[in-house]
Amino acid sequence: MKLQEESKSASEGERLQKLYEDTLAEGGRLVVHAGGGKPGQADYLKNAASAGS
Repeated sequence: MKLQEESKSASEGERLQKLYEDTLAEGGRLVVHAGGGKPGQADYLKNAASAGS
């Protein structure tokens, strides 16, 4: 898996920056599929991403 290979040499910040740049290059929409046992369980991910924009 490409991301695992990159994670060995890149810091978390560098990997997040790359993800951000790739997202913009592909139209600016990042879709995260997160499972859970109840609705809204992974809302913290959405909220964290929204706070950073």
